[in-house]
Amino acid sequence: ADGSWGTLPPMLTTRSHGACWLVQGRLLVAGGWDADCELLAAAEEFDFATGQWQAVPDMPTPRASVCAVAVGGRMVVLGGHNDTADSMDTVEAYDPVARTWTTLPSMAVARSGCAAVTVDGADIVVVGGKNDAGVVPLVEHFSHQQQHWTPGPALGEARACCGAA
Repeated sequence: ADGSWGTLPPMLTTRSHGACWLVQGRLLVAGGWDADCELLAAAEEFDFATGQWQAVPDMPTPRASVCAVAVGGRMVVLGGHNDTADSMDTVEAYDPVARTWTTLPSMAVARSGCAAVTVDGADIVVVGGKNDAGVVPLVEHFSHQQQHWTPGPALGEARACCGAA
């Protein structure tokens, strides 16, 4: 790498509002809307060694406006909305080595357009998003050890479609 921007080849599936994360040296992309505004379960990965995109197994749940975070070598996809724009509480994890999806415990509150970070390499904190109540200041913490979500202190201001690092 020479510190300059470059262009990757086009993805296999044109999409917007999907989840994207770098996991184990692979760029993983899942879900979103296709060019015909159809909801996607499709997922794919970019291999930097070969410079090629390849299809990976579809997510169990099609959705858009999702967020993702890398946890323990997996891409965890959280929330989003379905084809009727209802927010979802669904959480699914993709293991790029086993090439399998696993369903994790659902968040306590359905939301789309949220942001997530990894804590201590195993836990997840999800912030903000939007649902039928509007833009929400909600925070939830997922304990990997306990496999359970707990509420955290609310954000000072409700946020959606934001980032977190």
